[in-house]
Amino acid sequence: MLKTGLSFVVVPILILFLSMPAWAGGDLSGWQPKVVSVMDKVKLEAIYTDPFVVGDKDEDVAVWPLYKQEVTGQNLVGYIYESIEFSSIPGFMGVPYNVLVVLGLKGEFLDARVLYHREPMFIEGYGEKPMHDFVAQYSGLSLTAKY
Repeated sequence: MLKTGLSFVVVPILILFLSMPAWAGGDLSGWQPKVVSVMDKVKLEAIYTDPFVVGDKDEDVAVWPLYKQEVTGQNLVGYIYESIEFSSIPGFMGVPYNVLVVLGLKGEFLDARVLYHREPMFIEGYGEKPMHDFVAQYSGLSLTAKY
């Protein structure tokens, strides 16, 4: 009687585990949250306020132009993009970061900030401040400089 009762519990659990993608050799992508673009023009305008003006997103390149309102008019100063639109490099949990980046016209980082991550070390450990500080240090650095 005990064997029959145990089979009643073990068999469905075994079927459940064997049907999971990791054991069945299937696609594991459904097990992690999909990271998608989260910004739009309204959200960007709340971050980049006067004297900055956020242009309409170029859907072909997935960037927003950033202008600066000056006496002579609006001058293009750089482009805003989300890293997830160009790269999906996973963190330790297998989930990619999403970083908001503003690049100036000469390749300098005007701004960088983390929009999304699932790193346990920063969620449950040290807190998010060290990660945000690390990303913020890129502001003012250039892609073309030799460090």
